[in-house]
Amino acid sequence: MKKSPATGPDLDAAAAYRAEDGESWPPKTTHEYAQSYIDSVFLTSSRLIHPGFVAEMRQSCGTIYPPKMHTFDRGLSVTMALHQPSKEAIARLADEPMIKITGVQVALDLVTRTFTEADRMQSFLRTRLVSRSRNGKGIVRRGSTDYFGLERHQGPNTGFAMYAGKPSKPSENRPCAHLEIRVRGAAHLRRLGLRSPEELISLNHTTFWKQIFRDKHLELLEPPAPKKLGAVWLRHLAKQADGRNKTLPYKTAQMTPVGGREYAARRIGGLVLRLAMEQEDDEAPAARILRTIRMHPKLLGKPNARHLFKRVDFRPLLPPPENALWTANLEKS
Repeated sequence: MKKSPATGPDLDAAAAYRAEDGESWPPKTTHEYAQSYIDSVFLTSSRLIHPGFVAEMRQSCGTIYPPKMHTFDRGLSVTMALHQPSKEAIARLADEPMIKITGVQVALDLVTRTFTEADRMQSFLRTRLVSRSRNGKGIVRRGSTDYFGLERHQGPNTGFAMYAGKPSKPSENRPCAHLEIRVRGAAHLRRLGLRSPEELISLNHTTFWKQIFRDKHLELLEPPAPKKLGAVWLRHLAKQADGRNKTLPYKTAQMTPVGGREYAARRIGGLVLRLAMEQEDDEAPAARILRTIRMHPKLLGKPNARHLFKRVDFRPLLPPPENALWTANLEKS
């Protein structure tokens, strides 16, 4: 007999709390296809940027943020941003050695049929996305957008943003769940192969996102069922040798005709999940559980509980290698 899902804040979005029959990949309403493109490029120059260059960028980009001058004791710095740059705009940067690439945003659109399905896809990913960074702040929700890994507003950093309320740019305004990586700083750009115009033009988007999900930054983890968490807690309880009473909680049949160790595991696991969901932060369920166990190492006997989480296959999220925005513009022309 299937157990009814637990209730509580965010539990409707967390398929992990559906007892033993947790939702697996793909979700009930998945995306039709994935596509990736360079969404924004941020530039910095130690000299004034020529108005002719700015005019060229206006013609070959979706939009731009015009040059803005910042003065310092040692000189000046001029910043500029290109949004949805064309291949020609990126190639033009190679002719301007004084203009350096200081930030790049690469977008991944998971195109769906309706905005409702896009919201469900965002919820599915938010439940399972976990940052690999030990210093990561987790997933923070502001409005309808999820931010994770963005600990600083300025300076070198690598972070992510995800939302589903806007249409996809390359796919003729079709609904999508939009995930983008935001990279700032020369070292971070160089590590991901985004430092030079040549690297941006030749970027293989399949390989890029594969390394993001497999080797760096993010991983998809299926939160464990309450029974699994409770079983680990019970094994840890049995190993204690401090003379305390080891009677299993909820073991007697006074509260329910079921009783027994399995019932105790379910109840204890449910309490651990509830403890994780009642944290004041707004992290995703998978990240909350990991953080709660890390903060209370005596809960399960060890601070690291990633072995309890089943890895979710990220390959359905991988896009084709081409820049989708450039391909769409080529087809229109």
